[in-house]
Amino acid sequence: NLTARAPARWRRHPSWGLLAVAAAVAGLCAWLGVGGRGTPPTGAAPPVSVSAASVAYTDVPIAVEALGAAQAWQGVVVRAQVNGRLQRVSVQEGARVKAGDLIAAIDPAPYQALLLQAQGALKRDQAQLQLARLMLKRYRQLAAQNSIALEQVDTERAQVEELEGTVLTDQGAVDSAQVNLNYCRITSPVTGRVGVRLVDAGNLVSTTDTGGIITINQLEPIAVTFSVPQGDFQRLLDASDGFRHPLGTQAFSQDTGALLGSGELTVADNHVDAASGTVQLKARFENQDRKLWPGPFVNVRL
Repeated sequence: NLTARAPARWRRHPSWGLLAVAAAVAGLCAWLGVGGRGTPPTGAAPPVSVSAASVAYTDVPIAVEALGAAQAWQGVVVRAQVNGRLQRVSVQEGARVKAGDLIAAIDPAPYQALLLQAQGALKRDQAQLQLARLMLKRYRQLAAQNSIALEQVDTERAQVEELEGTVLTDQGAVDSAQVNLNYCRITSPVTGRVGVRLVDAGNLVSTTDTGGIITINQLEPIAVTFSVPQGDFQRLLDASDGFRHPLGTQAFSQDTGALLGSGELTVADNHVDAASGTVQLKARFENQDRKLWPGPFVNVRL
């Protein structure tokens, strides 16, 4: 009987025995866990390199990141300014055009006829005006000799002034007809890339058409617009001396994170949007490699 053989103090305090047995078991488990493994060798700690540098003041770049969108620096929807039949579209889809290049032509025959009519009316009224001026000159000579009444001179003077107004009206009609005739030749207002053709030759086009004939986007340079919180805007305002100094801007692909181009901030909007508390900014990228394209979202680092 272990209890009978145990010392009297153990019998009086049974918890001491349980503690001794638990300690023995724990020691045995620890010996088994590390037994046979040996003591790991202790190696020397690797040396720590230390370098020294001179203290200096330098500028630390501060970046503001935002979500932006690329857009054409100038985007034009070419629409008809006169009504008529579209004779031809002179550019290929996707081609690069220069400002002043012929884009499309509208049948000019109706407008040539209107111009001819206006020119004829102008010549007729100019001849009548010339005759009225000669008559006024003669009437004044006769009035100086007291050969006719002064009322005749006044009447002829009024006739001359009326014909002068008629000639001015005719000249306006000629200029208007010439403008409409010029509108039959549609030229590119900007240098850029032509989009998909929206109307084919042979269709009737009108000044009320909203879709247009073709679109032209200027890609070199290209713009990236984005918004920053008003707190960041204040910091940018201070750092650029009221945007008098250019701020470098980078655009990165949202898909790959690749750098798409570097440019400069050119435009800051003239107000803070009260609904969002942000200010819209616009950066200019030369985009000579055409990595930026109008439409997609990009990550902007300003």
